[in-house]
Amino acid sequence: MSGCRGRERDEDYARIVVFVMDSKHRNKGIGKASNQEAEAWAKEKGLDMKRQARGL
Repeated sequence: MSGCRGRERDEDYARIVVFVMDSKHRNKGIGKASNQEAEAWAKEKGLDMKRQARGL
């Protein structure tokens, strides 16, 4: 997982740039759990999560 913390128009945010899961590990809830952990981390830091397209 690669991520960044940025600043855009005086707004602090967190964004997951890319999240890649090997096919043998898909559909096991790993991605969902990882995303929830990232959202919790961002919230703890007072950051908004930026949403982007999924399933690219």
